[in-house]
Amino acid sequence: MTSENDKNAILLHKSLCNFQFLITCSIMERVLGITYTISKYLQTENIDIITATNLIETTITKLQNLRNDVEFQTIFDSVIEIAEKVGVTPIIPRTVGTQKHRTNYTVNNGDCCTYYRVSIFCPYLDDLLSSFNERFNSNSNLISSLSPSKIKNKIFDDLQTSLEFYKDDLNIDSYNSTLKGEFELWQMKWETEKVIPTNSPDTLLNCPEEIFPNKYTMLKIFSILPVTTASVERTFSTLKRIKAYLRNSTSENRLNGLALLNVHRDIDLDIDSLIDVFANKKERRLDFKL
Repeated sequence: MTSENDKNAILLHKSLCNFQFLITCSIMERVLGITYTISKYLQTENIDIITATNLIETTITKLQNLRNDVEFQTIFDSVIEIAEKVGVTPIIPRTVGTQKHRTNYTVNNGDCCTYYRVSIFCPYLDDLLSSFNERFNSNSNLISSLSPSKIKNKIFDDLQTSLEFYKDDLNIDSYNSTLKGEFELWQMKWETEKVIPTNSPDTLLNCPEEIFPNKYTMLKIFSILPVTTASVERTFSTLKRIKAYLRNSTSENRLNGLALLNVHRDIDLDIDSLIDVFANKKERRLDFKL
């Protein structure tokens, strides 16, 4: 090894054998272990907004319960054991008059556990919870009001802000009174039902349009409403694979057809019918009909 490689190896080893690095990794392992399930689900193709909302609310509740002294003490104790094995001493970063990249946190008697809880653990959880609430809680009350398993804990006043957003889709004359009556009937319906649907399509099948016209409209919207941009990003990835430099002059009609074939590759095609359609488009020298 050269002297430059030796220097890089020493710097890397010094960064890894640092108590702040060890406790940061342990905190991220604990928190991301909770968010892994929802992260994978939000990338699936057949995603349902009611199921996703319920899972997101469960994840947010778990993260909020994680923000306590007992939970962090468990994480801190495990990091102490790791630090003893690699010969790292738990220390608090030095305090200076002016800080550019971090805040000077004051703790009593130099308590290392308290310092890392208020400087890393709590800010990290707060930022993650803020991101969840900003991204997913805009219409959570309205979605919960459509979910049979959550509607009993809701009141009509909670829905005013969300309903205002969809008022153009709800073709009614008396806005508040009609919606409130329908909401109360919807609540009573699921108080007596034994089988409770858990997603939008199943709830839509159990929603008579004649009795709950506005609920039916909202369920139709939520059944097709995309929860994330994963499907759109997946389409761009497909287009990048299809339109290579060898297909640079492909027409839009042919490109759309190739993209649909690639995206919906699980659909079985009748080859004989395709050959007949292709052969009947114009006269050809060869007979393509089987």
